[in-house]
Amino acid sequence: MISWEKNERDGTYTSLSTSTSGSGSVEGFRDILGYLSVPFPADTQFVVYDVSCPNKEEHIKKLLTGINKLKQNDLLPTLISIGHEQSPLSEDISGQVSIIKEVPNTVINNELLKNIVQKELINNKKEIEFPLKLEKKQKEFDTQLSIISKKATKLRNYGHITAADKADQLYTNLTKLSQTYFPNPTEEAYVTFKNQTKDKIKNAHKILDKHRGWNRVLGNIGLAILGFGILYLAAVVINRNVFFNKTDSTEKLDNLEKLIDNNAYQMK
Repeated sequence: MISWEKNERDGTYTSLSTSTSGSGSVEGFRDILGYLSVPFPADTQFVVYDVSCPNKEEHIKKLLTGINKLKQNDLLPTLISIGHEQSPLSEDISGQVSIIKEVPNTVINNELLKNIVQKELINNKKEIEFPLKLEKKQKEFDTQLSIISKKATKLRNYGHITAADKADQLYTNLTKLSQTYFPNPTEEAYVTFKNQTKDKIKNAHKILDKHRGWNRVLGNIGLAILGFGILYLAAVVINRNVFFNKTDSTEKLDNLEKLIDNNAYQMK
């Protein structure tokens, strides 16, 4: 394990390795070590500094002195500069290190930073909007369930007992499945909900399609269930458009939702 110590005043770092296996875990500095791509020996010690520091030589010497007091072998530390060193360091420093490596300055890509911030804002907005949109979809689903229950009663009143029993069974099954899905509306839970309700509706078609109007009723409850999936598709499209050129995906998604809303929920 390599532990890094940072001098907050001057921006220099010292790393003291206590590992004897040669493997190390360096939180926050993996990019630096990965860039070097050098198989450092066990117990290697590092000094990392910023070339823009005005008092860098003074601070580097202090750190090297501290390392020399603590080290338990003859290995010289490795010196890593962040940025290009315009002039050679003094012999007092170069003579105390085994090698000097250079890594480039990290320049923030403003466009990438903008996209990251935008994505974070969108995620926060989704966390607020998702429950509201889910509640709206749930009400539409409940409306279709209510229609199934009412029409089941009509079937029973007209003496179509087998069909009425099948409709009541469908109502009960869909209600139970929704009670499992709604409290934990993850995307995975939705996929399970959609597949299970699809099977129940498909089974009901065999009997209920023989009676007038039921094909549309079952189609509408299917559309209501499909409507929940729009919420998860929207999240994928939004995330993708944050980092890539905007396509017509969002518009197609909006049109799909309008198609569902315009074709469902019309039968009272």
